[in-house]
Amino acid sequence: MNATHNKKFSDSRFRNVVLALAILVILASFMVIMAMKRSASTAASSMQYNNSSYVTPLIYGRPKGDVRSVVTLSQGWNWDTCVYFRSTRPDSTNDWWLGVTNRIGCQLHLWGSDGSEIYSKKPDVSAAFHVPKQATMSNILVYIRHSRGRQIPEHLWIDPDGVSQAYRFQLGDLFLMQFSQEYLLEITPMLYKARINMLQIKALQAQKVSNVQINVLINQTPADLVEFPPLILKLLTNGNVVSLEAMPQAIKP
Repeated sequence: MNATHNKKFSDSRFRNVVLALAILVILASFMVIMAMKRSASTAASSMQYNNSSYVTPLIYGRPKGDVRSVVTLSQGWNWDTCVYFRSTRPDSTNDWWLGVTNRIGCQLHLWGSDGSEIYSKKPDVSAAFHVPKQATMSNILVYIRHSRGRQIPEHLWIDPDGVSQAYRFQLGDLFLMQFSQEYLLEITPMLYKARINMLQIKALQAQKVSNVQINVLINQTPADLVEFPPLILKLLTNGNVVSLEAMPQAIKP
């Protein structure tokens, strides 16, 4: 009897410990997410200059619908470029956004200080101009799941309280560049937008549709390519980046 009682007590205490640890993990994850959002939303005021690298404040592109692109660059990291997206709505969007089937996720044009265009020999740069205008969700998800060394979310959560990173690449690895020269960069970010949104999926779940059926529906759903308005950026030798409203007349895209 005592052995049985002790075993039940031990099992009960073990379950309580596991439950407590699970709650702590969930709370810690929540706190990390909130801290990341606060950090992203205040990034423009917290970016500082140092001798090794300079990260620009958030540079906002023009919105397309209720979503806009945001970029930052760091000269000290070979012109490390991060591309984010942010909602212009007061609440989070229910649309299902995904990264495109291209590593850099952006169409890039680069010009030197003399106005001549600099061409890249990297296949990712040229392939970005031929991303399919439409793809099935299954093809996109297969690409995302098999992209080695990349942490690509299968659902890019875009909300107004922070920025969601979609792409990161080193511009200096894609083009032959020198820190002693100024450049003009045109960057056109891209995303896929699924023709099914989260509200529709939740409605199917409320109707007791099985997860297998929902997954089949998702995989067969088309997604349309969305090209966001291009950002025109002047890259200065001191690491600063100037956002321009229009392409200079001397440049002929």
